[in-house]
Amino acid sequence: MRVAKLEAISLDMGLAFEKATTEKVPHLRQCVDPLHLIRMSNEAIDAVRR
Repeated sequence: MRVAKLEAISLDMGLAFEKATTEKVPHLRQCVDPLHLIRMSNEAIDAVRR
């Protein structure tokens, strides 16, 4: 099976993605998509500035 060869997966920060990945392929290391992390950080910084 191809999925058995995978080691990690990059995910959106949505809980549904995390849950589905944990249920279907629990051996994979889950990594947060850096673009979403940067966007959320920028939004938090903008909120503090205002």
